[in-house]
Amino acid sequence: ALGPVRIEPALRRVTREDGGEEFLQPKIMQVLVALVQAYDAGEIVSRDDLLERCWHGVVVGEDAIDRVIGQLRRLCHSLGGAYQLETITKVGYRLVASVAGEAPAVGLKAADADIGPRRLLAVMAFDNLSRDPDMEFFSDGISDEILQAVSRIKDVRVIGRASSFHFRGADKSAANIAAKLNTTHVLDGSIQRSGGRVRIAASLVECATATSLWSDRFDRELADVFALQDEISSAVAEALMLAFAPTEAARKVKPEAHDLYLRARGLAGAYATHRECMALLEAAVVLAPDFAEAWASLALANADAGWRSGPEGFEPRRSRAVEAIDRAMAIDPSLGLGLVVRSLLVAPGAYLEREALLDSALEASPSDPEILKQVSDFVGAVGRTRESFRLIARAHEVDPLNPVMANRHAGALSEIGLLKESFEASEVGRQRSPDFEWFVASPLLIAGSIGDWDVAEPLRVLALRKGGLILSAIAELVEGFRNPTAEAKTRLLLRTEGELSRTGSIEIGQILFLHRLGMEEEAFDLLERASYSHMLTPNGRAADGRFLQGIIFGTLGASVRRDPRFVRLCDKLGLCRYWLATGRWPDCADDHQLPYDFRAEVRRIGAAA
Repeated sequence: ALGPVRIEPALRRVTREDGGEEFLQPKIMQVLVALVQAYDAGEIVSRDDLLERCWHGVVVGEDAIDRVIGQLRRLCHSLGGAYQLETITKVGYRLVASVAGEAPAVGLKAADADIGPRRLLAVMAFDNLSRDPDMEFFSDGISDEILQAVSRIKDVRVIGRASSFHFRGADKSAANIAAKLNTTHVLDGSIQRSGGRVRIAASLVECATATSLWSDRFDRELADVFALQDEISSAVAEALMLAFAPTEAARKVKPEAHDLYLRARGLAGAYATHRECMALLEAAVVLAPDFAEAWASLALANADAGWRSGPEGFEPRRSRAVEAIDRAMAIDPSLGLGLVVRSLLVAPGAYLEREALLDSALEASPSDPEILKQVSDFVGAVGRTRESFRLIARAHEVDPLNPVMANRHAGALSEIGLLKESFEASEVGRQRSPDFEWFVASPLLIAGSIGDWDVAEPLRVLALRKGGLILSAIAELVEGFRNPTAEAKTRLLLRTEGELSRTGSIEIGQILFLHRLGMEEEAFDLLERASYSHMLTPNGRAADGRFLQGIIFGTLGASVRRDPRFVRLCDKLGLCRYWLATGRWPDCADDHQLPYDFRAEVRRIGAAA
């Protein structure tokens, strides 16, 4: 018996409490039994385990497992959602029980939507055939615009730019890309620009058979570049036999403005080039006031700068971001990036408003890794840790070589209890991107917080050798975890009290660290004196961008959550109102090891508010 469900392998029958029955094919029943046994043992079943236990080592195609897993997902749904079948990317599958008496948590509408036949498409950086090598930025920019247009195709996932654009020249063979990125299809081509005209050749290849499904050549005026991008993406969709509604009606943008926009996209995301990126975007919208994408990118650049502390302060940047996104959304109300930026600009604690905006962004671009990451940030910030993991796993799947996605995925593995896999994923990231400091900082902080010194100590030594503000600070903090001297405690306490005096608030991580060092009473005393209404951005990031709110629900917050006063912190962040209004409770509400009734405490505080 499995809760409200009874399975009888010999009869190949599944019976619900209401008496309804389902009869399963033998292979489906074998896989279900393997999943139930793993559920009882608290384990995850890998695809290799399934092949060994249910196919007895017989070589079968990937589609065979996919079909069985798809049928079991439908079975879980038909059983009233008592259980869900969860995919742990790169690891395997496990059953997850829904809470008795509650509807299964589904989160945002597009968050966990399964696609039909698995299609994972890599859009490559088209080759620059222009004589001028400086036109490389134009070729990459147009390729990226085609990637964005194709990503709006329904029922297909698109590898992110950071991963697909990693491949150049001879590395762009379909077989190599399929092996490295696990893709099923590759879209590649070339771009040649001459004066005011551009020629684009494109082809779509199925990786498994190296078969060209479609190819074409386009000669157009540069002013028609947006119409051309839609034309190419529509042709790709038709080749994949998918339904695709083209984006808005053909738009004409001055080539000079489009050049500035493409140059800015190449500089986006790096702190050192942020000013230059902003200047290029500002020049682009002056030349082309109806250029929605440029306005949205300008808004995102201002919003991103607004989260950092600096001499200008937060509000001026926020005001410029609001003005820019208003212009973008007036031109194109369905712009996915615009909806994401809008969600970043709502008032702190306005969780329902942000959720609605991100829901719309996902519907507009369900495979966009940046949107998936933003939604993962949000659901993590409201405590839905498993759902946050599933979303960042999808973002990592479509952009596996992007160090930001890879680091977030590694951290999310630890939050769902897969610590060994998390540390291994961080090690892979360090080998691939040795200059990305968070592949050292994140696992060091996690290992130090749980006292795994076999992992933490080599990372601490590496952090000190690399140096830098972030790594040095985390190395010092972890050393304090290991040797909590009176001096280390006093130093952290004085630093936190100074922050409270200067800002009226305390960065959330400081509360967790004080608690971890045994200063529980001091931590909660400071919490009672702190305000978060002016310090947090809508995704739970502190104004200087250091930590995400979601850490209170993960490994680092484990000890704090055991104290009933933890709910008071949640209330200060506006979370209790959100949970009571939506009924979508955080995962910790079902933690039976908590020494108090989490839901009852939330309701008590909510009633007193």
